[in-house]
Amino acid sequence: MMTKIIQASIVVAILSLTSMAQAPGRDARKTAVVVPADVGLAVVVSQPESPLKIEEAEILRYFSGGYGPSYRLRNSGRKTIVAYTIAKWNSNNSGSVIDWHTTDHEPPLLPGKSEKESSNVRIVQLRDDLRTEFDLRPPLRAITFFLIVKVSFSDGTKFDASATFAALRTHLESFDSVYERLKR
Repeated sequence: MMTKIIQASIVVAILSLTSMAQAPGRDARKTAVVVPADVGLAVVVSQPESPLKIEEAEILRYFSGGYGPSYRLRNSGRKTIVAYTIAKWNSNNSGSVIDWHTTDHEPPLLPGKSEKESSNVRIVQLRDDLRTEFDLRPPLRAITFFLIVKVSFSDGTKFDASATFAALRTHLESFDSVYERLKR
């Protein structure tokens, strides 16, 4: 009888831990919603000459606050990629540059292969209450441009679109005064 009580207690404890681990909002840092395109538009810059392609680009709004990118990278070329630089730049001329290179824990991106850059984020459906809570209602507030800046291959060759990135930033600077007026 005592053995059955102990076994039942262990089962209840395991079930309680499992339900706590799966409870929504427990890991708020890694839980997000996709920002709707009528609020934040994600645009992938067309770069047909780049063997590294950005696909499925989205902007995420984290439950813990802040925003981040989600996208898939695909090596459409014939060479193995060992490093890359990607820019995620906003229409208000702010953003981030992401550098990646192979390590012992990060294998190279082989030809024909792809990887998702937000695979450790739990994305939940954007409900009406979350739209209100996170202020994700129109109008459109920003356009986020995703572009490949540099790619390095295992044979030592490189793809470099730094000039394209610099041109985009220069162009967006001309809109700085417009965005400042909109903030007032």
